[in-house]
Amino acid sequence: MIKFLRTTHYKNGKPKSFSNEANSVWDNTVAGFVGHMLDPKEPKPLKELITDINKYVHDYNENSLSNEQVAYGLILLLENKMACLIEE
Repeated sequence: MIKFLRTTHYKNGKPKSFSNEANSVWDNTVAGFVGHMLDPKEPKPLKELITDINKYVHDYNENSLSNEQVAYGLILLLENKMACLIEE
């Protein structure tokens, strides 16, 4: 099973530094929202991530995201090393 893990912080909790481009991706695209829904300690499978996003959107009356938008956000996070993919 493939899972995703947020990698924006070191194990001691200190935030990592990223390029201006990567920070812009986090701040100005769906990637930031998707990244906030990932856990830095416990990898999540895509299905669970989508479920968590849909629950958050419902609970807080946010704009919904399509599965394609979630996938695009994950791709941006992976490209900028703000998330990693783990096979279990």
